[in-house]
Amino acid sequence: MISVIARGTAVALALSMTALAGPAFATGAGGAPAGSTPHKSCDQTITLTTDEAKFTLVDLGAPGEGIGDLTVITANLLSNERPVGTFAATFTKVMQEPSDKTTVGGGVFELEDGQVSFASKQTFPNNVMAITGGTGKYSKVRGEVNYTSDGTPGGQYVLHITC
Repeated sequence: MISVIARGTAVALALSMTALAGPAFATGAGGAPAGSTPHKSCDQTITLTTDEAKFTLVDLGAPGEGIGDLTVITANLLSNERPVGTFAATFTKVMQEPSDKTTVGGGVFELEDGQVSFASKQTFPNNVMAITGGTGKYSKVRGEVNYTSDGTPGGQYVLHITC
C-alpha cells in the first residue's frame, strides 16, 4: 500500500502493491536458508523477506517532491516463507538533485527474541545499512544489513550480525 499525504491533507491516491515473497533464497539442510543460522547465537546471518510492504509518503518540505519529505515503511517479515516478525522504518530526503535523491533514516526489525535497529544515509542504489544495536538476544549486536529488491515493494534483507 502506498499512501501519499500532502501538507497534512490525504491525497486520494492510494496504490496497493504486493511483494510476493516466494522462495527468494536457497535453503540448506533442515530447511534453514543457505548461509543462515537460527537467530539465537551471537555472530550470525539472518535472511528475511517481506510479504507486503506498505509505504506512506509525507510531503513535509516545499510542496511536491523534495528535501524534507518523509517515507514511512512497514512490512511483515518472513523466514522460509513463515512469519517471524515485523519491520518499520522512516527515511527523510536530504538531497533532491536529478542524479542524487539521498535520504537519512533508520528502523527496526522486530523478531521473536528481540529487536535489531539500523540507521543509514542512502544514496541509491546503495543498499547497505548499519546495525546500531538491539534488544533482548540482540542487545549487544552490530553489523550490516544488505537490502535487495526485485522492483516490487518489499524485498530481501540479509542481516550480518556480530557481537
